[in-house]
Amino acid sequence: RHTDGSRRGVVLLPRPFDLRRFGEAGFIESRAAIQRRLADQPSVDLSEPDPPAVLKDFYLKVRPWGFWGPVYRAVVAEHPEITANRHFRRDLVNVLVGIAWQTGLVAIGILIVLEDVAALAIAVGVVLATSAFLKVNWYDTLEDYPEQPDLDAAADQGTPGAPSDSAARPSSDVPVPA
Repeated sequence: RHTDGSRRGVVLLPRPFDLRRFGEAGFIESRAAIQRRLADQPSVDLSEPDPPAVLKDFYLKVRPWGFWGPVYRAVVAEHPEITANRHFRRDLVNVLVGIAWQTGLVAIGILIVLEDVAALAIAVGVVLATSAFLKVNWYDTLEDYPEQPDLDAAADQGTPGAPSDSAARPSSDVPVPA
């Protein structure tokens, strides 16, 4: 304490939390207890892979980069005019800049509450600079892929295994509560 009785400049820290106080019967399980519990569990059954038609339709709509070689080859076999997405580096830079943009947006709200005007000005500057960069390097380069041949058929059929529109929508005979 200071001579005037205040606690200015004093940092109050909680006592160290002893995780050993909680055993298997407590809130936190030990590593051995978790391993024993997982060993007793049956193996995880993975769902079946999506049908090739769904994968090809997704590839046509999104054109992802990455490990899509087999799907890409199947799509090109049917539609030789389709080209792969070759913009990995640009997209990776956009993701990193987007993380800075999102962090700046969160920081703005926090800094308004904290009333830190100098840091708020920096955060607003970061958001404006990253917004301008993303407008030029991401938004202006978005592609529609208008040459997609299967989109109309896919829109009519929907995703295999998903409920049909008629099953998801209530019939017009049933009154809907307001």
